Amino acid sequence: MRSMPVTRQEWPIRPVPAMSPMDLHWTQDYFMNKEHRLDFQKRDDGHDDNYDEALYNSTVLQLPAHVSEDDLDERVAEDAKGLGLLPFRPMLDIDDITSSVSTITIASDSPNQGPRSIQSQSTPPTSCASSEHRPAIQPSRSSEKPLSGPLTVPHLSDAEKRRRSPFARGFRRMAGFRKRRFTGNSSSTLTSINSDVDTQVSEKPSVNSIPKRTPSDQSSTSSWSHRPSPPPARPSHDDQMTQDREALQRSTECKEILDLRMKQLEEKARFLEYQVFLLSQLHSRRDSAKDRRRVDQDRIIAEHIEKRDHAVEELEARQLEEEMKIQEEHDLEKRAVLFRLRHMEAYCQNPTPPTTPVDVTSGRTSVEVPLPERKVTEKDYHNLAQQYRERDAMDTLHKSKINVLRGKQKRAVENLMNRRDLEIEKLERDQQKELAAIDSEYASQEHQLLMGLSTRKARLEARWRTQATIQRTRMEKMTGERFAPLPDVTVQESDRKDAACESG
Repeated sequence: MRSMPVTRQEWPIRPVPAMSPMDLHWTQDYFMNKEHRLDFQKRDDGHDDNYDEALYNSTVLQLPAHVSEDDLDERVAEDAKGLGLLPFRPMLDIDDITSSVSTITIASDSPNQGPRSIQSQSTPPTSCASSEHRPAIQPSRSSEKPLSGPLTVPHLSDAEKRRRSPFARGFRRMAGFRKRRFTGNSSSTLTSINSDVDTQVSEKPSVNSIPKRTPSDQSSTSSWSHRPSPPPARPSHDDQMTQDREALQRSTECKEILDLRMKQLEEKARFLEYQVFLLSQLHSRRDSAKDRRRVDQDRIIAEHIEKRDHAVEELEARQLEEEMKIQEEHDLEKRAVLFRLRHMEAYCQNPTPPTTPVDVTSGRTSVEVPLPERKVTEKDYHNLAQQYRERDAMDTLHKSKINVLRGKQKRAVENLMNRRDLEIEKLERDQQKELAAIDSEYASQEHQLLMGLSTRKARLEARWRTQATIQRTRMEKMTGERFAPLPDVTVQESDRKDAACESG
């Protein structure tokens, strides 16, 4: 898309009676920071999905789909420029700027110098640097001329022509440069250009900036170049208070101003609702994410607890089998001891075997066979006593072995449960860190969202102030009377809390 050529045009700067310095500061700040706000908006829309431009334009600003907030700002800017609230100067071409700067001659006679020399403007090729290095003691005849009135170029004598020759000016320039190193009275070119541009912005020159003229100069000027009239007398304090009350009453009774203020208050209420909606939506997403994560964490912890219990059950089952096996071994050992004990008791109680019994059926006795005589010795009794001692101590020994085994099994179960409990505790700590990371992430998103909303709020408040100033200026131009500014419509933190309480 080709850009339209910018034509050189001077916009009139019209002072507005009700335009206070604070209003001018707000209006200038509103338009000077516009590019910064647009850059922040692009940066915010690029990485923050919490902010929806279309939703903001439709719900808060109530703009059509094809109109953006930038278009609204452009409209307000055009209204302000149309009323003369802002000095608007289009950008000139580079050639025009260099040519206009090269034709300006700045006299550096003294710090309290008057306007620049008109005669030096009529000298075309003179540069800023050649005028800057003039001697500080050189009088400037043309600088004593007023800005208004007909311009009369006096006739130059031969001596004056020789003094103004380029050769003489070169010597004077070198002398002025030497003096300038010690005195430092001449001003820099950039400061003089800035002061000259500043004098062009103001509509009326101040009384102190008009140089005094000699009687000879007054006689040579025309009749309209008279002294400036003294400023009008300032009203008294009571009159000023009365005028302020009347202006405030006119503002409070003006239907257009009240309608605009009501519209701004409604827009403020919509902005608060939109802000509460975004924050509540962000909080609900955070809570949902934490709930989903907690459900997963509970499931994982339940699985770990189930695995722990299953491992403990398996360990106890193995320990029970081991205990039963040892118990069987103890029973076998006990039966063997009892069997040996009965055998030794019988041996010690019956040292001689019994006689052969009589056969009843045949009526004859069996053949008596002599048996060897068996003697019970002291050793046999000693072995019998040893078997008694083993029988009596066997139960205690078996019980002690079982208790030792159960103690080892209990310690093994405790160690297993401690290891599994430590794993579960570590898992819970990791899960708490995950929840804290979710909180931190959403806190960062909330901070970015609040920053974007703060920028939007500042943009709204600046536009509200500018719209109020525009409407007040229109009414003053229509009625010819002064209207006092009403309190600004602002969005406070308490308003957001109240809106959150009402919606919650």
